[in-house]
Amino acid sequence: MCYIGTRPTFGKSARLSVEVHLFGVSACLYDRDIEIFFVRRIRPDRRFPSAAGLASRIRRDALAAKHILSLR
Repeated sequence: MCYIGTRPTFGKSARLSVEVHLFGVSACLYDRDIEIFFVRRIRPDRRFPSAAGLASRIRRDALAAKHILSLR
């Protein structure tokens, strides 16, 4: 599951952030090269009223991503 955006819930920023979560992988991959492939977009970027609201939505997004990946 991948997020690319400006993290609007945590303030207005022009800096682009890329975050990738690999389901079932517990190894530390910081400073390592990886290759990712996009399968389907789950939703557009948006601002949430709180970090808790964002965390709740990320949990739903993770379920959706796992479902999409199981269909492949």
